[in-house]
Amino acid sequence: MRLSRLHPVFYHVRVFQKRLCRSISDRISGVRFAAEQQASSLPFTCNRHQSLLRR
Repeated sequence: MRLSRLHPVFYHVRVFQKRLCRSISDRISGVRFAAEQQASSLPFTCNRHQSLLRR
């Protein structure tokens, strides 16, 4: 049985833990992310995909 079925707070704690671990691993890995956003959009956009999660 999953703990999140016992009480909803366990779900939120686990999400926080996953986000924290991802943030720490991103900082340790040394990969550089964008520091600023461009106002103009890219010339091509993807309208169709095969992802089951986004349907």
